[in-house]
Amino acid sequence: MDLLQDLHVAGVRIRFDGDNLIVAPRAMVTDQMREAILADKPELLRLTSSLVEAIHRCCDARGDDTSNRAALLFECVALPAWEQRELRDHFNQQADLFGGSAES
Repeated sequence: MDLLQDLHVAGVRIRFDGDNLIVAPRAMVTDQMREAILADKPELLRLTSSLVEAIHRCCDARGDDTSNRAALLFECVALPAWEQRELRDHFNQQADLFGGSAES
């Protein structure tokens, strides 16, 4: 299992706020978890960046308007990191189906 799955199983959630990681509930975060999160922070932040790229790629391929794109970005970036990873893969697959360029 990877860090995101381990945290999810333990009931700990990570979400993103810009360059900050919000981890909750704080009382459940062990020192070992904290160290792993800090060590993986750059990769976790890249996950959000790649999700945003995948959303734009999918919206471009589908011809979505700016309001739909903004709603997807707002909703998806607020989700826990493990869900973001799944959505990134989903949006990239959708872009491929609709003929979007493979930039992500």
